[in-house]
Amino acid sequence: MSADVKLRKIEDMVREIENRCKEIMSKEEQVEDPNQPQEQDECVGVERLKNGDLSCAVHVAGNNFEMLIENND
Repeated sequence: MSADVKLRKIEDMVREIENRCKEIMSKEEQVEDPNQPQEQDECVGVERLKNGDLSCAVHVAGNNFEMLIENND
């Protein structure tokens, strides 16, 4: 696989993650059922921090990524 193809795939994945984050942020907050199994290959979570900042956490293929979406400084 060429570097250009890999880069395009990564760009597509980032767009998908952004779209999922926006979708989650546009929905009302939901409380997850702690009794539900949490076995997922990928997971996207958005959290409002105590200082009002908005944080996004992504779990994909055993790796965790976090980024600050909105900074209220």
